[in-house]
Amino acid sequence: MKSKKVDLNKLTMALQADCHFVLFAIITGFDQEKQVPLEKNLELSVYVESGTGSIMALEKLLFVVNKVVPDFFCEIILLNKTDADSRFKAAGGTCLFIRPGNEILYELFVSRASFDYRVKRAQLKVWEKRGK
Repeated sequence: MKSKKVDLNKLTMALQADCHFVLFAIITGFDQEKQVPLEKNLELSVYVESGTGSIMALEKLLFVVNKVVPDFFCEIILLNKTDADSRFKAAGGTCLFIRPGNEILYELFVSRASFDYRVKRAQLKVWEKRGK
């Protein structure tokens, strides 16, 4: 299986410099050697400042990501505006950076993502039992 190496440091620096509205960023889709299998995508999940427009954020993020890692297809998720499953998946990823002063927000996000996912799974089990 072929793969390509992603430069996470370069991506982190570009996001911090050009996307000031991002409070923290998490990435998934690569292995321990930072290699991305050709059939897989990177997934960049970001938590943005309140009041940041979704379209503006996505346009800026796409521009920066495509400039820095043009050899990869990268899905972008706005964590403030996505479902429990996506938040839970992101919470298990690699944190690229947390802006100073947002460390507690990040910790709360990870805890809440896990809690929301467990609640959703429990609800599904109840609904499945009712359907039998």
